Amino acid sequence: MLSAQASSRPCSAWCLSQHARDALAAGRYADYVNYARKIAQRAPDHPGVVYAVARGYALVGQPAAALGWLSRLADLGAIQDVDMDSAFAGLDTSAAFRALRARLNANRAPIVHGAPAFSLPDPDLLPEALARDPITDSWLVGSLAKRKIIRLAPNGTASDFASDPELLRVVGIHVDSARSLLWFATWAPRAPSATHVEDFPSDTRLFKCDLVTGHILRRYIPSDSGGDHLFNDLAIATNGDVFITDTDQGAVYRIRSSADSLELFLQPDRERFSDANGITLSGDNRTIYVAFVEGIARIDLRTRAIARLSLLSPGSTAAIDGLYWYHGTLIGVQHLPGLDQVARYTVGRFSTSTSLSVRIVCSICPPPALWLAGTSTTLRTASSTGSATTTAWRRPAHPRCLYRPCACWTWSTTSSLGCYSSRSDGVVLTFSAMSDSFTVRTATVADAPILARHRAEMFRDMGVLPEHLLDVLVDASRRYFEEAIPSGEYVG
Repeated sequence: MLSAQASSRPCSAWCLSQHARDALAAGRYADYVNYARKIAQRAPDHPGVVYAVARGYALVGQPAAALGWLSRLADLGAIQDVDMDSAFAGLDTSAAFRALRARLNANRAPIVHGAPAFSLPDPDLLPEALARDPITDSWLVGSLAKRKIIRLAPNGTASDFASDPELLRVVGIHVDSARSLLWFATWAPRAPSATHVEDFPSDTRLFKCDLVTGHILRRYIPSDSGGDHLFNDLAIATNGDVFITDTDQGAVYRIRSSADSLELFLQPDRERFSDANGITLSGDNRTIYVAFVEGIARIDLRTRAIARLSLLSPGSTAAIDGLYWYHGTLIGVQHLPGLDQVARYTVGRFSTSTSLSVRIVCSICPPPALWLAGTSTTLRTASSTGSATTTAWRRPAHPRCLYRPCACWTWSTTSSLGCYSSRSDGVVLTFSAMSDSFTVRTATVADAPILARHRAEMFRDMGVLPEHLLDVLVDASRRYFEEAIPSGEYVG
């Protein structure tokens, strides 16, 4: 009776993924693949989901099905390293598996149609978004780490533009040059409780400020501010109306220019549309496009009818972080494990079309990422908003992406830098300043304490973890890493 009641409750993609993780941890592989298949029905081109289904079939001893899903993964352009996952060890003698592995490896070749625009002067900003001010030809860049916005002048000089104690982590930024306004969204996780250290409900605030002075004109928060909300990205209509995505609620809010108040515009079915993120308006301002975990949705501005767009050829629209309308096409920025790219989607001929074709504009290592570039190699932190060179290394002769570091620390005994890769390969990279080289090894349970300590101190330093809860989170994180590292499930 209890299980029947539980199964009848609405369950989002995130909810299903939690069930899948629990099943995997308990060794219930048949349940794991069933949950993964349910998510795949909702998010058919999400690389993480497709990989999970392939992994599940390998674990239950269905190699043909596993190979079929790995083929779908390769079609997406994903770069998962199947050699690092023991679930596929039994397939290594298969010629079909080796061919699929080669296709996945071939996807690692960078695709770059563009050139560097500028570099940010402060490598510690951790920018999430930026916007161009056409009036002054400057760039406004938000900082997650420093909770402020800087202005980057045409000559490359930077100055603080907006810095206020009420600012949280700055995410979406958009300029309304017609009204000389800057709109930006901020959020931060609340401090966890001692009993639920892994649960971080979010606080969020939206700001309107003067584009010239940076003076904050108004702050907006959800009416149920005690709930869980995350204002993420926004789009501005020609009449001045502002549309905002709420990732935690999977919803879209609106601020009418005539009313200047926050209202819920659309709350879609969260089983079909979850984690609203990137948002943009069509050129005629009749249609809103919103990126969900499941893909891109088209929303009629007048009727509020919503429909998910489908691709006409292999590709992915899942969990797009930034979404932009550009000359009748959509530009999507994806930061997913195994698939980091900028893609250009051609929308169907009519505004009511639900079909897309796709062209990859840029496909590189996951930002932030470690790059080895050229014969005089540079270790750099790369992002869509610029790069900051950290240390120079030697060789190899061709560009190749390595690993995404999610946790770094200094080994006190050797004065070298260690990083844990947030890809599912679970490796530790050690960079030696003395020998000007680096080594790579598989992470072990022995690394769990230092990873746990780093994780907890990171949250404390960001101001979201009270000092008295530091040891609580260290202990919980240590147990997590001790379980996650052997299973290969930790992905950052």
